[in-house]
Amino acid sequence: MRKGLGGAILAFFLLSLGGLLLHVRIHLLSDTGAIKLGLNGIVPVVFGIVNTFVLPLMFLSRKTASWAFLITVLTVIAGTAGMAYFSATDPRLALTANGIILHTTLPDILVLWSKVGLGYAILRLVRRG
Repeated sequence: MRKGLGGAILAFFLLSLGGLLLHVRIHLLSDTGAIKLGLNGIVPVVFGIVNTFVLPLMFLSRKTASWAFLITVLTVIAGTAGMAYFSATDPRLALTANGIILHTTLPDILVLWSKVGLGYAILRLVRRG
């Protein structure tokens, strides 16, 4: 294994695990404890499971690392679209700098986009082999 690859994949796993746990808390369970199905319920959790448990393993192989990066980018774009839509449709949103920075999903989206850079760095390490 290339020097630094294990640490980068571990960072990707931990970042994804943090996102998965947040999504389970926010999206999967309703106030009554029932599982929410549908686009806002199970889909973010499924994406989180794939990013946490499947993609780190795919990054370990030269044959599948490019696919892992592509899936990473696609899930980041889908997550960005979903979170931006959620914030944009919130009637309580105040269109001020404070409202946009602190009361939307903008911070979550910025953290999510860090996975693209990290995934690209992993891909580069894997390709150098």
